[in-house]
Amino acid sequence: MTLDNQVIINILQSNSAISAMTKTTIKWTKSKCSLEASKFKTRKEFKVNSGSAYNSALRYGWLDDICCHMPANNKRAKWYWTFERCKAEAIKYQTRSEFKTGSGGAYDSAQINQWLDEICGHMTNKYKKSGFWTKENCQAEALKYTSSKEFKSKAGGAYTKAAKSGWLKEITSHMPNPYKELKKCLYEVYFEKSDTYYIGLTNNFNRRVIEHTKSKSGSSTTYSTSVFDHINATGETPQFRQISEYMDADLASDEEQRLITQYHLKGKSLLNRNIGGSLGGGWIKWTKKTIQTEALKYDTRTEFINNASGAYEAAVKRGWLQEVCSHMKTFSKPMGHWTKENCRIEASTYTSKKEFKSKSSGAYQAASKHGWLDEICHYPNAKRKPNGYWTKDRCELEAKNHKTRGEFRKVSSQAYAAAQRSKWLDLICSHMVSPQKPNGYWTKDRCQEEALKYTTRSKFAKCSSSAYTKAKREKWLDDICTHMSKPKQPNPLRQ
Repeated sequence: MTLDNQVIINILQSNSAISAMTKTTIKWTKSKCSLEASKFKTRKEFKVNSGSAYNSALRYGWLDDICCHMPANNKRAKWYWTFERCKAEAIKYQTRSEFKTGSGGAYDSAQINQWLDEICGHMTNKYKKSGFWTKENCQAEALKYTSSKEFKSKAGGAYTKAAKSGWLKEITSHMPNPYKELKKCLYEVYFEKSDTYYIGLTNNFNRRVIEHTKSKSGSSTTYSTSVFDHINATGETPQFRQISEYMDADLASDEEQRLITQYHLKGKSLLNRNIGGSLGGGWIKWTKKTIQTEALKYDTRTEFINNASGAYEAAVKRGWLQEVCSHMKTFSKPMGHWTKENCRIEASTYTSKKEFKSKSSGAYQAASKHGWLDEICHYPNAKRKPNGYWTKDRCELEAKNHKTRGEFRKVSSQAYAAAQRSKWLDLICSHMVSPQKPNGYWTKDRCQEEALKYTTRSKFAKCSSSAYTKAKREKWLDDICTHMSKPKQPNPLRQ
């Protein structure tokens, strides 16, 4: 035998041995499967990379045990979540929200099969019953937190109740006020060409310069300042100058008011939208006294919030709302007022369900929610007309009582529906005024004439949407709305 032949034989024997080793089957015991599974983060990864171990574990029913460290994000078969398995799964959680998040499949099955109440009996309910948040309970809850933001985030129910009831300031008095503790400096903005000034205060002068000059699309702020508006309108480049050291916020606020008054007395043109006194950015500082003065102008909270949203929001935030609105009329009934008997008495004052719903929505909704409507609403004269009643002549006669189709439809819906169904509307409504303008009606001159009726863009958009939409599409808004007052801006305390 030559040397070459011997080498070939040795190689063949070696390959045969390797082949035999490869074909050797590993005996996957539970401990070996568990050790193998610990190498992977998901069942899918386990199955792809170690199929034989995975299949053995699946065959012998070890899979759930050895994969318990893996996230439970694999969907089960529809039949898997039996009542017993759902119950065993639910015991792992303290609240329903944790159950739903941690084991969505089990939760969904329990919900579909209406097992939730039974299997979640051990869980705590984070929602408090009506009347739970008394002043004492709100105060006890507030003491768990170190800031209003944390209180609002983690105990929204208590926070909202305290704010509405005027307790917020009192029960959060132990929390530091980060805005009041910030030091502020005064600065001046000067436009040389128009000889115009702006006086402001901020806790970060360099950042405030950027906020005044950045475009809206690139700025992190959600409002525009009067400086920014002036730059856009004139194209001038402003000169910024810090005119004081950093000082306590209250002292800086007083100094800002003094300077603005001084500039006014000297006859200087100012861009400031108010007399100063804000905590930065040129917005009104709503003190308790100024809020009370503003609130006295209105008879209801709705009027207050619609006409002075800044003062209203400040009152809510500082817990003064109840006090400053004490003189206002209230049209809402206290919680629990609409009992079945009270709903019955209220319903008896109307002649139809439609009138009941329109004039006393609170009572109507309470009755509807509790299923009392049919029992408490007896309106013999409100029965529908018999089939065939609304002939063309009767519909036409009814239509003559109304000036617009909208009014016709609202007041006499049966006649309107019959006319619409029989295609008589165009004929019997020919005398009515159409709110729709013909195509091409809204020229720039007409839009401008319409815009002059309103004091703000929001009122213009609300009361004359077609003119507003046309002007916006044609980019005439800036030209035709120059007489309007600028909308109130949010209070930029985050400076």
